[in-house]
Amino acid sequence: MLQNGTNALAKTSSWEDVYENFFFKEKFHTYGTPVTMEHLVDHIFGQCWSTFRDSDAMWRIYSHDKESVRIKTTIGKLYDSIYTEDACMASTYVGFVEYKTSKALHEWLAKVSPINTSDITNVSVDSLFLKRNNFSHEKEVRVIYQPAQNQPDYNLGIKIYPIDVIDFLEEITFDPQVSDTFMQNTMQMISRYSFPMSRVNKSSLYDFKKVKIELA
Repeated sequence: MLQNGTNALAKTSSWEDVYENFFFKEKFHTYGTPVTMEHLVDHIFGQCWSTFRDSDAMWRIYSHDKESVRIKTTIGKLYDSIYTEDACMASTYVGFVEYKTSKALHEWLAKVSPINTSDITNVSVDSLFLKRNNFSHEKEVRVIYQPAQNQPDYNLGIKIYPIDVIDFLEEITFDPQVSDTFMQNTMQMISRYSFPMSRVNKSSLYDFKKVKIELA
């Protein structure tokens, strides 16, 4: 982001959870004829964020070597960064993920079936904001970009687009167990891009503050 002034959205097909894109993996039929929609996932891009500011689980999952940072922005800035022209209106979505049990996901599928072809886009987009409740600790907000077949982004391997990094990134926070050496070296790198160092800090998740307790 700092070096190139860009943000990048990956294909949702690259996400590891087997229930990601579950709607597109289902067995569709029209007038008794099987129809597949799995190929459409190769043209959907996304990015995942969290509303949980300092989660022990998230640090442990995504910062194995203790050499990661958490970045902060707003939903408005996230949407505005990719919604750069009216052509993006029908293909850009930002929202909170809803967590359901596997049973509830199947009930949701049963409820939306049969689906009119005019509603297929809305239903498929809604499905991209549903996850199993096993992942509820993520408290996820995600951006989904689903370009139409006639848009130039349709066949990209990754969606990269320019952003105003200084405005977009409101905070950079280091892993609570980061080494002093890694943090100092990385801060030097960050400072070279004129990023306000007042917005750079270290997570205080594992800071221990002693409280004075009087014994009677």
